[in-house]
Amino acid sequence: MKRWWHVSPKRVVIALVVVFALMWILGKAVGWLAPWAEARSMLRDNAALAQLPAPIPDRSLTALSDDSIVFFGLTVRTPWGRFGTIRSTPGIAMIPFPDRQVAMILYEPREDDFVKRMWKEAQPNYLKTGVSNFNLMAAEMATTPSEVQWWKSPNENEARYFLLEMKSLDLGDMKAIYSVGIGEWRGFQEGNPALPPYRVRLDLFDLADYHYQIVISGKNGGGPAFSQAELNAMVVSLKPIPHN
Repeated sequence: MKRWWHVSPKRVVIALVVVFALMWILGKAVGWLAPWAEARSMLRDNAALAQLPAPIPDRSLTALSDDSIVFFGLTVRTPWGRFGTIRSTPGIAMIPFPDRQVAMILYEPREDDFVKRMWKEAQPNYLKTGVSNFNLMAAEMATTPSEVQWWKSPNENEARYFLLEMKSLDLGDMKAIYSVGIGEWRGFQEGNPALPPYRVRLDLFDLADYHYQIVISGKNGGGPAFSQAELNAMVVSLKPIPHN
């Protein structure tokens, strides 16, 4: 029986090559399966990720107040009566409606969307020239964990997993997704005002593909504070910022 120091250098080299090859294959396998495993984990934490945007269940409209809110260049009317003092920071404005215990948060409309910037950094090879902010968000909302599968290519899984991460961030703790198509506006509504957490986020896009984000919530958090018909009327009243 040969002792280990009598093993030929050739066999040592072959053994090392085999070990490193196995480690490389294992690393590739882990990288291949990681997005699939993470997508399963995300679905367990938030079942709403499996949802696709549905039509808004109630398309009726309510009457609006006469007061207009003008901020960040956009104009909007609401059905919640007089509004209180607007508190703002760069890019964000919080508008209270004390008569109804409702609060609205406006974000400054933007052309260079956050999702597009993130997509350029994370998946530059998958960003088609001229893709719109709306189309990117539509792809995000149309992505479900079932589209990330272990047998798909790593590049495809990474792209789908990135969209799934964006969808998870946008949904947060809201359990419903709706498509919005009112007047010149298109986009998405996350959340149902009749269901916990009684908060809604609107992601709207105008004809110039600017992204408008509005969050509406009840200040007491104890139940529904506004209706879908009120949201619809507010969206109809929304006038986009002027574009040069």
